[in-house]
Amino acid sequence: VGAQKYTRNGWKDVDNGQERYMEAFGRHLLAYGQGKEIDDGPRGTGCLHLSQIIWNALAVLELQLRAKGA
Repeated sequence: VGAQKYTRNGWKDVDNGQERYMEAFGRHLLAYGQGKEIDDGPRGTGCLHLSQIIWNALAVLELQLRAKGA
């Protein structure tokens, strides 16, 4: 879904990616904690907030590992 909304593999080259993905993680975690299941807002993807929480955490992890050369 992200590749269709943005670009294929573009997540790797986002400016300030770790910070932006952590912010997105927090937004989705907040929505999930408020009982919202689906990201169906004006710019929403229609995906589960829980899946987006997990995706953002994994994106941050991957970017951190790449930054360390791991």
